[in-house]
Amino acid sequence: MPRGRAGRQAGRMAPTLARRARLGLGLATAGCLMIGAYAVALTVSGYRLLPADIAANGFPLALRWHITAAGVALLLVPWQLWPGLRRQWPALHRRLGQGYALAALAGGLSGFAAAFTTQHGPMAAAGFAALGVAWTGTTLAALQAALRRDLVTHRRWALRSFASAFAAVTLRLELPLAAALGFSFETAYPVVAWLSWVPNLLVVEWWLARRPVQAPQPRPLARA
Repeated sequence: MPRGRAGRQAGRMAPTLARRARLGLGLATAGCLMIGAYAVALTVSGYRLLPADIAANGFPLALRWHITAAGVALLLVPWQLWPGLRRQWPALHRRLGQGYALAALAGGLSGFAAAFTTQHGPMAAAGFAALGVAWTGTTLAALQAALRRDLVTHRRWALRSFASAFAAVTLRLELPLAAALGFSFETAYPVVAWLSWVPNLLVVEWWLARRPVQAPQPRPLARA
């Protein structure tokens, strides 16, 4: 294909890809806000609305910390992904990022602690403990990269941290799907403990390999 024709085809495809990216971000934002609001509602209710099979965890303090911190993280993280906010309000981006990092670290560590006292068996315990490690580790790596001003590395690790946080959304999509397919909660839950986050990270790794994160471009100076 001649180079000019290929360039024109790529130019026509770019708006389509941009629309798909915005649609994906919009759906992810909606999912995070809904599940984050649900977690806040659980907290405000004094955790009385928590399903009995989850509330039976043997370390209720860690479970409650996890619910509250993860809810705050989900309410903050979507705004970090929108490029316009990063470019137009970098100070707000940093403040929201700091809040997200604190909530994510609290959520990851408390989730790791609560995983070992789940009432749903060793497979579920291992899955959620590994998620706690992944969420904590990716968040720390993103935070360290930001502190040393390595923004490309920061964004790569931030996307991995988001993929870990998004497990709260995918879990609540996968459990009803498993029920619709005829699987009992007791059968599905230990599997979903892994499927809620491992595919998320694999998708992010595929995305990063396909579309490497670029260094931010300096904002043009205003003319006098």
